[in-house]
Amino acid sequence: SEKARLSSLAVLLGLLANVGLNLLLLPRMGLLGAVLATTSANLIMLVLICTFNHLLGFRMDRGTRVILALPLVVCLGPWLATLVLVAVALEIITSNRLLSAEEKQQLVEGWSEYLERFRNLLANRRPAEGSSH
Repeated sequence: SEKARLSSLAVLLGLLANVGLNLLLLPRMGLLGAVLATTSANLIMLVLICTFNHLLGFRMDRGTRVILALPLVVCLGPWLATLVLVAVALEIITSNRLLSAEEKQQLVEGWSEYLERFRNLLANRRPAEGSSH
């Protein structure tokens, strides 16, 4: 119950920050202001959720912290952000420092399930042989 309240508080504070920042930045900066407001509010919410989880005794490993920080690389520009994302992907593939072998296996299994669903969806959308459109 306490966990749900803290998560709800984090979401509420993120929502209030989003509305407040949009009211402040949107008239002055247009679309860029909306993007900055939403990004800032999401960051506030993420930090609050991580802080509340820490206070409740949850511990994040290094891989979780790195992956949670990845959206910040967008601020570096498209080329440098792409370079950082490729470097992190290579680190994940070639070592167990960010994701364990078990976590990688879970990701592969999940990806395989979604890929199979997508294939089934495409197969069901194809028109039947001999039908005219």
